[in-house]
Parts: sequence; structure tokens; C-alpha cells
Amino acid sequence: MSKTPSRAPHPLTAIPLGGLGEFGMNMLVLQLGDDIIVIDAGMMFPESELLGVDLVIPDTSYLKQNRTKVRAIVLTHGHEDHIGALPYILRDLNVPIYGTRFTQAPGGSGTAGFHDAARSHAGPSHRDRTLRN
Repeated sequence: MSKTPSRAPHPLTAIPLGGLGEFGMNMLVLQLGDDIIVIDAGMMFPESELLGVDLVIPDTSYLKQNRTKVRAIVLTHGHEDHIGALPYILRDLNVPIYGTRFTQAPGGSGTAGFHDAARSHAGPSHRDRTLRN
């Protein structure tokens, strides 16, 4: 007799807020119950028809509406299409940021003032730490 696997009380939900079908704005929300982890916070340079726009960031209204559920931001690497929106997002979210030393190194993003702006709004920064339950 085969057993039917039991269902988890809360399914894992993956919500891409950017980065699908385009170069840039990489941001993925992973939600399990009342816990949200954000993978990357990227930006994109605008197309030529967006006159006067310096950069484009993902729509983070879902994160703002659920800010009490956001536990952390995990950065995969230091390219602007993965970290460039971080200073803007951290204005609304005070959460820890996880990433390697290289990813979080000052000057690594190529954006002047990036790390200062990010740190002024961010929770604690955790470099080279493993996320554990």
C-alpha cells in the first residue's frame, strides 16, 4: 500500500518581481507562510524611449504591503542588475542583508555612494554567513 505524501501547511510561493524576459531588475520573492525572503534587488538601465529616467527598479509594492513578513534580502552577486535597487528598497524595508564579502564590498557595485546609501537604511549586514533554520 502506497502512502500519499502529506501536504505542507503552507506551500512555498515564488513571486518574480523582475528579471524575467529582460536584462536587469532581478528580484525574486520566496514566501512560506508568514515569512518572506527576497533574492536580489536589481535595477535596469532604461530604454532610449524613457527620456529623463536614470534607472528602473522592480515594483516593490507587494513587499511594502507585507513588510512585517520580510525577514531578509539575500544577494547572489554584486552586479547592478542584482543589487542596484537595494538603496531604494531599503528606504521601506529594514531587514538584514546576506551575501558574500565580495558581493557586499564597498566599491564593488560601481555605483557612487551605493553602499553608504544602502547601509543608512539597512538592518545588519551578514557576510559569508549560512542561513539556518
